[in-house]
Amino acid sequence: MLKHKLGNKRNYQNRQNYKNRNAKPKQTNINAIAIIIVVGIALTACSGKSNKQLVPTSIQHGHSITQKSVERYLTGQIVASDQDITSAKSQYSRIGDFCNVARLYLLHYQVRGLDNISFVDNANTFATLGNCNNELNIVNFIYGNNYVENQLPIFYQALAKYDRNDYSHQEFVETVDANKELKEFTKTAGIRLAVSRMLNDPTTNIQTTEQYITTILIPTDEAFSYTTNLVKDYRLLRAVYNQQGRNIEKIDETIKLIDREINYIR
Repeated sequence: MLKHKLGNKRNYQNRQNYKNRNAKPKQTNINAIAIIIVVGIALTACSGKSNKQLVPTSIQHGHSITQKSVERYLTGQIVASDQDITSAKSQYSRIGDFCNVARLYLLHYQVRGLDNISFVDNANTFATLGNCNNELNIVNFIYGNNYVENQLPIFYQALAKYDRNDYSHQEFVETVDANKELKEFTKTAGIRLAVSRMLNDPTTNIQTTEQYITTILIPTDEAFSYTTNLVKDYRLLRAVYNQQGRNIEKIDETIKLIDREINYIR
């Protein structure tokens, strides 16, 4: 394992303990995409009686498959994850639940690194078909169209501030990392985006960039066994080493060994 991991890296649990002591006041907003997709929908009658409407079986199956698709992608089972997306889409579509299809694609846009616009295009298609205002608002933000910022999920609100330079690199990373309502894969997607931007910003301290990789990204993805993200983390670390003129042989070997465990091809 690389030398930096022995000397500089706090383990994930220690980092969580540190964050708990210094956490900012909890925000009242929620991450709308992750919550709506991952949590089952319970529809209760307004009369106050105990009678409840049953959630359609297709929606239950769709939510279950969606959860599985995320976990499979993160753990390196990319082919199976792609197949799960198709299955979840089918479950939702068969009863005309196009808003959940849009959420499915927006979730994977986020999970897979905020750089695959085809997921947003698919989300836009189904959100338009289903008149899904919340999802269309997110799509408009990503596209750079008009959007209502205070109606975005908290992650995208932070990203909006970062995009217009209301947040510095450090402020964005700290805001995302400290938010307890965000999924870990959402946090690391945002921080990985910030690190990529920092690598292209000549005013950024390269040691700070390296610190975000070795004390946040790598420990988190190791702790959750997010194999796919670990490869991305080490590729960013490789870029840092290149800028510093440091030896990258061990990093290349690490990337090679982890990457072997990822199933990319059908």
